Amino acid sequence: MTQNLTAVFSPQSIAIVGASTDSHKVGRVILDNLINSGYSGKIYPVNPKSECLAGLLCYQRLTDINAPVEHVTICVPADKVLDIVKDCVTIHAQAITIISAGFGETGPEGKALEQKIAQLCQDNHITLIGPNVIGIIHPRSHFNNSWMQTQPTPGHIAFVSQSGALCCSLLDLASQYGLGFSHFCSLGNKAGLNELDFVKAWLEDDDVHVIAAYLEDIKQGSAFIKLISEHPSKPVIIFHPGQSEAAANAIGSHTGSLATQAQFLTSAFAQAGIIQAHTLHQFCLYLSIFSQLNQPTLPQNNQVTVITNAGGAGIIAADSLAAHQLKLTSLPKETTTLLRQTLPPAASVNNPIDILGDASAERYLQAATPLAALAPTQVGILLFLLTPQYVTNPLATAQAIVDFAHQHPQHFIMTAFIGQDSVNPALTLLKKHHLPTFTDVEDAALAAQALVSCSKHLSTLSPERVKETYHLLSTVGQGQYQPQVQAFISDKPQVLPENLSQQLAQEVKLPLPASQLVTSLEQALAFAHKHFPVVLKVPNNVLAHKSDAQAIFTDITTPEQLTAHYHELLTKINSQSSTPILLIQEQVAADLEFFIGVKRHGDSHVYDLNGRGFGHLLTFGQGGIYTEFSRDHAFALVPQNRQALQESLKHTQIGRILQGQRGQRRFPIDSIVDAIVSIQKLCLLYPQIVSLDLNPLLINHQQIAAVDLKIYLEK
Repeated sequence: MTQNLTAVFSPQSIAIVGASTDSHKVGRVILDNLINSGYSGKIYPVNPKSECLAGLLCYQRLTDINAPVEHVTICVPADKVLDIVKDCVTIHAQAITIISAGFGETGPEGKALEQKIAQLCQDNHITLIGPNVIGIIHPRSHFNNSWMQTQPTPGHIAFVSQSGALCCSLLDLASQYGLGFSHFCSLGNKAGLNELDFVKAWLEDDDVHVIAAYLEDIKQGSAFIKLISEHPSKPVIIFHPGQSEAAANAIGSHTGSLATQAQFLTSAFAQAGIIQAHTLHQFCLYLSIFSQLNQPTLPQNNQVTVITNAGGAGIIAADSLAAHQLKLTSLPKETTTLLRQTLPPAASVNNPIDILGDASAERYLQAATPLAALAPTQVGILLFLLTPQYVTNPLATAQAIVDFAHQHPQHFIMTAFIGQDSVNPALTLLKKHHLPTFTDVEDAALAAQALVSCSKHLSTLSPERVKETYHLLSTVGQGQYQPQVQAFISDKPQVLPENLSQQLAQEVKLPLPASQLVTSLEQALAFAHKHFPVVLKVPNNVLAHKSDAQAIFTDITTPEQLTAHYHELLTKINSQSSTPILLIQEQVAADLEFFIGVKRHGDSHVYDLNGRGFGHLLTFGQGGIYTEFSRDHAFALVPQNRQALQESLKHTQIGRILQGQRGQRRFPIDSIVDAIVSIQKLCLLYPQIVSLDLNPLLINHQQIAAVDLKIYLEK
């Protein structure tokens, strides 16, 4: 932890400006919380109207305190905060928490005041938290610098939230889910510290085992994902609401409608191995599982073996597991034979293994013992289900499972005891021994999916691969046509002219068909004579979507056809361009049409040190005029290494077709992945690209060809 964050979480002294005699005022609640939490540092209340508060000497101004003050918490109206921050500069405070609201969230005036305060803190090396926060708590330092109603239980979850109200809700739910915290922080408007600063510190803090966040926006998305990707040692769990979009991007590209805000987040989180929660219950569930996990390894695959004392519970489990991309393990014949010899005749020895409603603790062990001899990859997750029937002994069964888990640490074990009052003692025992434990099968499946996802991410990760991936950022802005590209930049998206688009494509070695921009019929005929059959169309910077306007003609095989179509296209563009320029291309035979698109989150400085946004999102899959309707696409946040892009392609339907199906020949997949890599390179060389459509990339068994590349630029 840096010195400034030490002053944030465990200062030796703190002043509360706006401390009050009124027990319902925020300043007084914070003062009482500091005292009642057992904080051992010096506390200095500041209020010009009081001489003594809570038995402590009260000061009229910060500058009246004749002792060092590391941390200052401000709880006064917004219009008075700037003067107090100036006093903080005078007394050399190291950290400031601004509880007060009335800043950037209220409009331009509030935003201007907020920026002035932030700049003053930055210029004087003061760490700023807020404004508009509910406070921060560091349980191990007994430091409750907040107006939250509950003191969290000490533990190993470091939590940061953009919502103060959610902080209160999570604290209220903490005992129900068994959550303990090392840090508990409110971010507010993030004028100073943001989520990146906290995560950076917590990745290096041995007291933090799980990092958790509620975030409504991530300021430095690209840097945030890079940081977590480079430090995969701790689970990071994020609850990010507000992902729906009412409309597609204003840019008229296919990618604009495919790459939504939610897709940026999903792709970014997947790249960094971040576990994404979509509801508060999911969030708490994931925090509970990952913070209490004490098994030596994570699940090694997505298969689950179920032992249950109720057939119905087994069926429910099968449905829930399938809904979360998990599979029931197919047990070897030797194992089912052993189970048949051991279990009652009416039992089902196929997975789910139904050991019947009268199952004792011993019978659970009888079912589990043959499984123990299998490799962990054969069993996958071993999930024990129990329903509290008349003869069921939940506590004895829980003890048997605990003993089995200790004897067979190579297997990953989970339990779902479905009930409440009669299973509570059993649940307590299972949790005490750090076995993932649930009262609902759906929750068990949800947690299993998160555990498997985490395991899969870690298994494919290596420092070399991460280093190779992020080394790609060294090429940002290094394109050889930067001066020409920069000349087209404005505040609104602009389509790059066809000739410059082709130069950029050649720079990154995209395979282009023979083509020429022509300004006369004679030029077109001369080109066509060498390349029949040809395609004639309007350039992208004149008309982006040519099919809609019937501004493209294919299968032109004679001079007569070319002449007729040339004059027809001139008629179409007369109203749109003073210079009659058309694009003629050699026609490439195609068996399949592929699509590669790009959309940028943030501006063209997104990859800079303090850049805002996630950067470019690649979209690739089935192409053609039905691209937006097929939705057969993979997504990948830039930068990605070649292997990851190839794996993503395999999971699309067209990716499977490319492999060669039902005896068909394999298509040139390596060349297609090369094209995706080239588009990624293009985005890094020219971060001014705000959107891009390569549609279609034509594919046959011998070659691929990028026949229509639209590039949109924006600041």
